[in-house]
Amino acid sequence: MKRALFASLFLICGTVSATEFVAMNDTRETRLCMAAATGTPLKMHTAVKHSGYAIRNVVRGIACNDEPINFFAARYNSDQRVVDRLNRHARNRANVEIIDLSQRDQPLEISGARH
Repeated sequence: MKRALFASLFLICGTVSATEFVAMNDTRETRLCMAAATGTPLKMHTAVKHSGYAIRNVVRGIACNDEPINFFAARYNSDQRVVDRLNRHARNRANVEIIDLSQRDQPLEISGARH
């Protein structure tokens, strides 16, 4: 009985759809936002390295969809290590919040900008 309950719970949880991210352009800021939203710590590190910016300048100067990159990562990236790394260099630290994204039908469009 417990196995059947666990299996059905696993199937229900497994059917929740993930948010699809679409880059609006190919700027280095947008690539950083995409890495913050979807990447692993290694992918984020690589994006920062290839951007030519220092990590501190990325965290303090890049906005993703009009919010600081560390807040954006906390909202959309399930890997807490990415958020923690960005928060280390931020003036304002982002908190992790669980959001039900399964109701979303449209892909989320991402654009990055310096603020």
